[in-house]
Amino acid sequence: MNLTKQKCKMRSTDFRIEPSVRGSVYSAAARYGNDSDYTFLWEKFHLEHDHAERDRIFSGMAYTTNSKHILQ
Repeated sequence: MNLTKQKCKMRSTDFRIEPSVRGSVYSAAARYGNDSDYTFLWEKFHLEHDHAERDRIFSGMAYTTNSKHILQ
């Protein structure tokens, strides 16, 4: 899964991930994605205004297995 390539699509009104599965998507991206995927989540977390969405992103980011991301 390459979230960075999906970045533009996520902002499009034609492509929306249902809120009920976003947590799973964020978790999978953090765990199995590369550095740019994690950076995308980090930036999205800081730009997000909705508290529920911020919580979903932050919880998903906890699934990373890369210690470099944890120390970020």
